[in-house]
Amino acid sequence: MRHRVFGRKLNRDVNQRKALLRSLLTSFITHGKIITTKAKAKFFQPVVEKLIAGLIKKNDLSSIKRVQSKLQNPVLVKKLSDKAKEFSTRIGGYTSIKDVNIRRGDKTRMVQIGWSGQ
Repeated sequence: MRHRVFGRKLNRDVNQRKALLRSLLTSFITHGKIITTKAKAKFFQPVVEKLIAGLIKKNDLSSIKRVQSKLQNPVLVKKLSDKAKEFSTRIGGYTSIKDVNIRRGDKTRMVQIGWSGQ
């Protein structure tokens, strides 16, 4: 039974999930969009939304430190804070997920996650 089970595990342990999340965040902020599996995109999207929302609501030292702890790259933090300024008039919905195709090897649904304005 799945009572009170929270979050997605993606068949990885905690450190692997953190590394996966960090690499997805790095690629997403660098390129603006990435193609990944649907499960990884659904795992990744709320994290990006919360980071952007935190930077928009209050652009203080604590919110910047929170983003730095996730990204560990000051260039990406600057790029994300610039993107947050573009979304300052929005309440939510900063990213969007679009179906792309099905991966040929294992029939996994692939999606493209990108900024919702692009």
